[in-house]
Amino acid sequence: MYSAYKAGIDAGVFSDDKNYTLHNNVLNTGTGFQYKLPKITITGNYQFSQTNRNYERDSADKAVFSYYLRNAYFAKTQFAELYATLPINANIHLLQGIEYRYANMNNNYNSVSAFGPFKTGFNDTSTSQSSAYTSLQINNKKGFFTDLGVRFNQHSKYGNNTTFTFNPSYTVSETIRIFGSIASGFKAPSLYQLFDQFSGRPNLQPEKSTTYEAGIAHTLNGFSSRLVVFYRNINNGIDYDYVRSKYFNFVKQTVIGVEYETSTKLSNNLDFRANFSFLSISDSTQSRQSFKDTGYVYGLRRPGININASLNYHQGNFFASVSTKYVSSRYDIGGYKKADVSMAGYLIVNGYAEYTVKQKIKLFADAQNIGNQTFVDLRGFNSIPFMINTGITINL
Repeated sequence: MYSAYKAGIDAGVFSDDKNYTLHNNVLNTGTGFQYKLPKITITGNYQFSQTNRNYERDSADKAVFSYYLRNAYFAKTQFAELYATLPINANIHLLQGIEYRYANMNNNYNSVSAFGPFKTGFNDTSTSQSSAYTSLQINNKKGFFTDLGVRFNQHSKYGNNTTFTFNPSYTVSETIRIFGSIASGFKAPSLYQLFDQFSGRPNLQPEKSTTYEAGIAHTLNGFSSRLVVFYRNINNGIDYDYVRSKYFNFVKQTVIGVEYETSTKLSNNLDFRANFSFLSISDSTQSRQSFKDTGYVYGLRRPGININASLNYHQGNFFASVSTKYVSSRYDIGGYKKADVSMAGYLIVNGYAEYTVKQKIKLFADAQNIGNQTFVDLRGFNSIPFMINTGITINL
């Protein structure tokens, strides 16, 4: 798959730019196979991705700091895996596999300002990770199921590490299932986070986490619901310093959350879906005012409450939906060495309709922010006004 687009972009927070554009093109391709034997299935996959991303400004407005700028990124990623599934008996299945991930990237930056020309960037740099993993699935046919997995990783920059997952569940009845999970995580910084000439930090450490979940699911006569409570502990978390424009490792973050989702069939043609999430976040990190160690009892740009709901109607080749989204208040950057700013919550309503003609032609209309609600997602940037998109999709 190949995609390319061009877009005009802002100069930054509270700052427009008439001559600042982004050119982006991405190539994604891959292949795979599956070979079945009487008692074992072997699967292999390969994926390749290539990205060119170019920022360009050529402005006659000398009030802009860099009135000429060209910032070009080029990157490739490769992923290969080979795994096998083996039924040990009717109740136990074993999965074992290996995988390899590779990424390389380079950058060239050229600009001209009142201080004269400036050039920087970095040559091809790369990281890789090799992994071996195994997973044991046990189903005793009496309602109990568990998945226990272990992964061994060898990273070219950060050495060896091990992660695990444990996912038990129990079917209480035909309508009720309880479940839980414990999982550890390892997340290495990306090449951009490490080596970008402005925001990168080569001494970033990998992020490590442990997550605990418990939940219950219920289904009955067209009604379904799912409730999950989770706790996540993150050490050396990778975050972006919006004040000094650099990536950094925060000390620790703890997250307590609740997620609930439900759907119900109101009639043969009408259904209702909704989901709710609650987050309570505590950060041990650096102060955005003094840059000293401190703590925050909220996550930056992360609302405590999110609610989404939709009413959907189907009739033959016609489909229509009305949806609403609520986001509670949250905090954003206040500026250099300034206190964070609280942003008001908002509620928006959207609508969508489509009609399919002979399975190959689809007419559609998509209306967003129907009430033309004024709201802010990111401080300093505009959000969508009332907007309608219409079109035709043709499948040959």
